[in-house]
Amino acid sequence: MNSFFEGLRFIDSAVLAFYVFTLLFGFFVIIMLNGRWTKGISHILNYIFFAAMFALTGIMMSRVKLLDGGSGAVFTLRLQLPLWALWLFGLILNIYYVYIIIQEFIQRRNRIDEQSIKIAFDTLPDALVYFMPSGMIKLCNPAMYEIYRHITGMELQSKDELSEAVELCRNNPEYVRYFEDKKVFDFGDGHIWRYIENPIVMNGELWTECFFTDITQLYNRKRELELQSEKLRSEIRKLGELSGNAMELTREYEILSAKTRLHDRLGSGLTALRQSIAKKADERDKRKALEIFKSSLLDIMSGDDTPERSAYFDFLKDAESIGVEVSVSGNIPKEGEAFRVFMIALRECLTNAVRHGDATRLAVTVKDDGEFFETVITNNGSPCEDYKNFRGGLMNVYRNVLGAGGTMDVFGTPVYTIKFVLPRKG
Repeated sequence: MNSFFEGLRFIDSAVLAFYVFTLLFGFFVIIMLNGRWTKGISHILNYIFFAAMFALTGIMMSRVKLLDGGSGAVFTLRLQLPLWALWLFGLILNIYYVYIIIQEFIQRRNRIDEQSIKIAFDTLPDALVYFMPSGMIKLCNPAMYEIYRHITGMELQSKDELSEAVELCRNNPEYVRYFEDKKVFDFGDGHIWRYIENPIVMNGELWTECFFTDITQLYNRKRELELQSEKLRSEIRKLGELSGNAMELTREYEILSAKTRLHDRLGSGLTALRQSIAKKADERDKRKALEIFKSSLLDIMSGDDTPERSAYFDFLKDAESIGVEVSVSGNIPKEGEAFRVFMIALRECLTNAVRHGDATRLAVTVKDDGEFFETVITNNGSPCEDYKNFRGGLMNVYRNVLGAGGTMDVFGTPVYTIKFVLPRKG
């Protein structure tokens, strides 16, 4: 037997070294897969390629002396394959092994096992714990341990301990905040937590899931909205005051105009009466002058020529002119902010009833309990599907009602109804 490299060319040695490397590489791949590739074509190809590489490498590493019959001539058994074919086979096999390794790393990265579940559970932003039927901890993440330590200064061991700690927090004003009329907790860590406890039945046994969920963003957003709403209500009240001042000035102007008209009528009546007496007019002229004076006195005594009454009767005349019958029951507001908002609502309801519902009747019911006017307005028009969406004139009514310190609701069934409540003194 000759030595291993004796008589081999450099290129032969390079091919042999490449095959030895490929053989070791293939062995590493088989060990790395660790039995997971036990089914399918991949398993068969792995072992076929490895066996072929092992055989080729063995043949290239051996040189055997054979005797030619009895002549005693010695010759060497060589592998009768072209070198390019050997290089190509080895290269393809190495590429295949690299592909297998890449696929394995991709699968490992996407594979969900107990360790990956534990890592994901521990990194949850919410504090979460699962209790066994006995009340002992089965799985608990660091966030829950941290919150419990903050509350009690001790380590969490059982469900009873957590329940006692939560009850302690609910009775401590330092921790309690309110979100949607429910108690939530502020432990001073910059977060707002809501506690939830859910029973879970598994294999006929009752487990318990308890967690503190972080609602900080929702809580802060709600507070911002409340502050904005309060600011909006304040602005509406200011606008209402300005509107009230403007209306008061208008009312005073109209009252002055009314008084001026009455004064003119009374003056004209007295003038006509005085002229008829001074000139010794005939009976017909005296009767005419007396009628003028009588008409002036009736206007003064009636006292009904006020802006509020005029506005209300103008509304009734407008409704009659467009063919809408208005029925009003109860005592309507007579003056002030309540009357102003009441008339705005009547006008808008009349417009919407005709424009959108083809209504011919408008029913207005007013209840006065001494402190508030409760007004309900309905019509016989077509029902409104989008009745919850306040916009346009209806939004203006809503803002005026809120600005006056009242409340307003809209109902779509059984008939389209607007209900608003106004304080007597806005």
